[in-house]
Amino acid sequence: MTHRLTGHPLFALERLVTLAASLPPASVEYNAGDLARGYEGQPTPGNGLTAEATIRGIEQHNSWMVLQNVEHDPEYRALLQSCLDDLAAGSPALRRRIRQPEAYLFVSSAGAVTPYHMDPEQGFLLQVRGRKRIRLFDGADPRILDAGAIEQFYSGVTHRSMTLPASVVPLGRTFELTEGDGVHVPPTHPHFVEVDGGGYSVSLSVTFRTPDLRRRADIHYFNGFLRSRGFTPARPGASRLTDPAKRVAGRLLRNLRRFKSSSRPKKSY
Repeated sequence: MTHRLTGHPLFALERLVTLAASLPPASVEYNAGDLARGYEGQPTPGNGLTAEATIRGIEQHNSWMVLQNVEHDPEYRALLQSCLDDLAAGSPALRRRIRQPEAYLFVSSAGAVTPYHMDPEQGFLLQVRGRKRIRLFDGADPRILDAGAIEQFYSGVTHRSMTLPASVVPLGRTFELTEGDGVHVPPTHPHFVEVDGGGYSVSLSVTFRTPDLRRRADIHYFNGFLRSRGFTPARPGASRLTDPAKRVAGRLLRNLRRFKSSSRPKKSY
């Protein structure tokens, strides 16, 4: 797929400095870039710099940064909507199904690695500046991802970064992204990303969820509960009879756990 964002003023480094300063601290993440593809640290190590210094010095410092939920800025919200309009053009059914649209901006030094991980949303990675390669793996292949791993992911048990066995690497597919290119990253399809050595990279990730993804997440959540008690539950889609009940039970269980967590007395020191 292609896009028309290359050269857009919203991706200039000075504008990104302003954006980073306007976002809540929790929405700005910046890390050292010299990580292994299968880095399993929790969390990934920082680079010792401020967000502003990371962006201004992205050509000198080996780092990668993500600005999360940039749609809170009105200009980037309009840009996100424009991207969604392009994606849904000619498909009224898709347009009606889009829920929780979000946008993430990645600013990365040459050679930086975003380790092996997966995401719960439909994602479209759009390369705006520089070159990247993404190695994408089929999350439906049990050699890559078994049912238990997906359930732990939806239950919040596992960290974002995942183990990358050597036997899995050949099973992926590499996409080379240059300016103006994009790639669809389906939900729970693991991947890692590497920036080409020819200069820094700026990418936009457009994501959204759909009602079927929410149902799937609830079923996986409840399946994780069942598996922790010794059962071997069927994957979502295996049974039209049990899936609706699992979906409701998963949603109720998740809400109950959230309520218990929020009502638990906080420790004082």
